[in-house]
Amino acid sequence: MTGFNFVIIMKKVVVFSIILLCGHWGLAQTYYEVRMGKIDLRDWKVSERNVISLDGEWLFSWEKLQTWDEIKRSKTFVKFSTPWNEQEIEGKYYSPNGYATYAVEIILPPDLKEISLDVPAVFNSYALWANGQLVCTNGKVGASVEDSKPQWKPQSVLIKLDSNVVHLVMHITNFQNTRGGASQFIKLAAGDQLIVHRANDKQIVTLIFYFFLFAGVVGLIVYLVIRQINIFYFSMLAFALALRFIFSDIYLYYDLLPMNVSWPMAVRIEYMTIPLIIITGGLFMSGKYPNEFKKGFRVFYLAINSLFIALIVLIGSSFLSQLLSVIQVITISFLGYAIYAIINALLDERVGAWTSALGLFIFALVGIYNIVIFIFGIELSRLVIYSGYSVALLLSATSLFYRTPGQISTEKNQILRYSDFYTEQEQK
Repeated sequence: MTGFNFVIIMKKVVVFSIILLCGHWGLAQTYYEVRMGKIDLRDWKVSERNVISLDGEWLFSWEKLQTWDEIKRSKTFVKFSTPWNEQEIEGKYYSPNGYATYAVEIILPPDLKEISLDVPAVFNSYALWANGQLVCTNGKVGASVEDSKPQWKPQSVLIKLDSNVVHLVMHITNFQNTRGGASQFIKLAAGDQLIVHRANDKQIVTLIFYFFLFAGVVGLIVYLVIRQINIFYFSMLAFALALRFIFSDIYLYYDLLPMNVSWPMAVRIEYMTIPLIIITGGLFMSGKYPNEFKKGFRVFYLAINSLFIALIVLIGSSFLSQLLSVIQVITISFLGYAIYAIINALLDERVGAWTSALGLFIFALVGIYNIVIFIFGIELSRLVIYSGYSVALLLSATSLFYRTPGQISTEKNQILRYSDFYTEQEQK
């Protein structure tokens, strides 16, 4: 067994374990999966289960852009939510660079009049057809770098039905990334449910973005007035998280920014937000608890994440996903060390440590959850992501109202007061 095959098997074991531990699938729930290019939903009870995952064995044709009539004779099947270069296909692994056709036959209950599909971003462009009609595109599909254009923009579409059999055909092209194909599955629902759901998600994420942006602006204004450095770090952390929210997941920058951002630039910004969050988070933590967050670790995380930012700017886009794996490892180690530092602060009875600890604990859990979602392609819960980060930010803001050990006072259980920020001479 090769090392690569061992990694794939271990990923499957971890994903299966997570599903079992979280109870992701109810025991009484009917399980639907695409098998050998087909999924039969004729007994689907919409009232009991409103969303269906179209994951499983899709028909596959390598380096051919085919119609349903052409690909339906294929005997090759692949798991849709796993990039084509990360699974064995007919005894071999394909290059991440190339193009392919995926297809599935969906048999629906005869009384459905319309369905909605939630289509994730793929690596790196696609065109989706339903019964021969083009329903949505992302970037431009082509057989070469020159003929294709990458884009990451998840979307939901509504499909009117004139038959209870739907043939989905998806063309995917990748010439820029070290992963080719999809890492998430397409979701299906009756009516316009997924259209409404995506619109609601956009509204929620937009509000969260403005909340973090507001927190950053307020923090910066307060810092300019009272010149307390940790408030400045808090402000920068809020800005970094706000930037992350619009350049990842549902990619709100398409809707919120007045200018067009090219795909190479958008990808670099998205990847850059992770080391930015670690840098600002590390400065905030070390400023709050300098005795526990040791200088050597602070310098290490600042230096290596600054290096990551430089590499993201300088290296080609085809190497970014490889660099991301290293960034994720460093991020997990940072979260682990930060928790260790906070525990020490609690043991030393530092003022405000409980507030910081709870905020960091939530931040760490959400950060690890984010990484696991990306690596294993598990369905993301935006409620966990955005509510978690929001609560963590509020708790971190609250902790700023306590005296910072080593900077203002080492006394316990004292609340920050106006006089703490001025010398006696300034007060006179």
